[in-house]
Amino acid sequence: MSFTEDITERRRNAKMSYNADRSKGRIEISTGSFHYLDDGGDYQEIDPTPRSQGNEFIIDKVPYRCQVAKNNVSHRYQSRNQGRVEVDLIAINGVPVFQLPLNINPQIINGEIVYAELLPGLDIKLTPKRTGVEWFKIIKNGSAPRSFQWAITTDDTTSFKLRERSRGWDSRPDDTSATEVRHRRKRFVEITHDISTRIRDGNRSTFTITETWTGRVIEVVNRLTRQREFLAEATVVYPVVIDADIDEAIEDTADDVYDQGSNADGSAYGVVEAGVYSNNSSETGFRFRAVALAVDATVDVATLTIEITKSVGTPDNDLFGVQKTVPVWSDAAGEACDDITPLTAATLVVPTTTGSKALDVKTIVQEILDDTTGPAWATGDDMGFVTRNQVAVYTGDHYVDIEDLSAAGTAHATLAIDFTAAGGATPKGPFGHPFHGPFGGPF
Repeated sequence: MSFTEDITERRRNAKMSYNADRSKGRIEISTGSFHYLDDGGDYQEIDPTPRSQGNEFIIDKVPYRCQVAKNNVSHRYQSRNQGRVEVDLIAINGVPVFQLPLNINPQIINGEIVYAELLPGLDIKLTPKRTGVEWFKIIKNGSAPRSFQWAITTDDTTSFKLRERSRGWDSRPDDTSATEVRHRRKRFVEITHDISTRIRDGNRSTFTITETWTGRVIEVVNRLTRQREFLAEATVVYPVVIDADIDEAIEDTADDVYDQGSNADGSAYGVVEAGVYSNNSSETGFRFRAVALAVDATVDVATLTIEITKSVGTPDNDLFGVQKTVPVWSDAAGEACDDITPLTAATLVVPTTTGSKALDVKTIVQEILDDTTGPAWATGDDMGFVTRNQVAVYTGDHYVDIEDLSAAGTAHATLAIDFTAAGGATPKGPFGHPFHGPFGGPF
């Protein structure tokens, strides 16, 4: 079936496509963003790929504009509606950069801007995201620099989040996978910070941040109690990565992806957890807002796509649909994921292996539309899915980590539904707007 997108029905996190007579359609909706509002107020596809332009790299098909210098280590970040920040590297290991023999030759590699071997053993790279940028200091061996000072300049219009406290990790695999162990997993490196007093100049404010790796590695022994151990530098596995970022609060997902075990939404950790950890169940929920699906539609195909980044033990989780509109998922409002009811009778088993997983939720979605036991489905309601841990007796940790709001912003949970409209060709769009003929009259 061939579908064509109706760009007039775009939303930040959703798109609609139809066949020629609109008797069939496809809804795609995400917990993140598909689109951004351009300067003319129209939704455009997000594409964070940098491009070369003169003496700088440009990233501008996103909700911001970022200019990255080719002749020094700096970038200028301009939000479309939340202000500006300027970031300049001013010293390494306490030495001003103008006194150092820096190898400044940035290149675009796999969608990132990389200053390779800026000094021996040191790379710096900038990674564009859908909602901001991250810049990484990659310490590749024990002789490489490990202290970096930055000048940060903002103005009075700046209202988005600039993470002044960096994060860091080494590249030691954890006990279950060969992937990098980041701050959100078990091991990370200790970073100290020196944040100077701000200096104001009119409506601009400048301060400095010095990030220094202490040489120690921290191992989180128990994530729930935050028990930690400090290990000697000899235990580190290079490279060591220090991470800071600019992130705009434009995703509007504070309670759209929820990890009950951590009592936090997905944006806090980058992953949500489903299963049992340290004898505590973790229930995860995904909410898709304002799904433009009529109650009398027939679901032809429905796919929930998630990214599983880690699997521990023998996880046993079922996925259910939510049989009502849930306005708030947050614990503070008493609607934590393990409290949400009623759920669909239809269910499926959450995969236990890592990678991108396309889950067939057709039966679950159709049941949500057809349900008559609770509040009836209405076009534009929110549609939710939650996991339930099925491990009855604790014998160890059994869970999967599901990526969301990732660094690159590419692993948001998405829901795609192909449907047939009731009665064939429908005279109205999914938001109830009538279609018009060539002379302005209704069909």
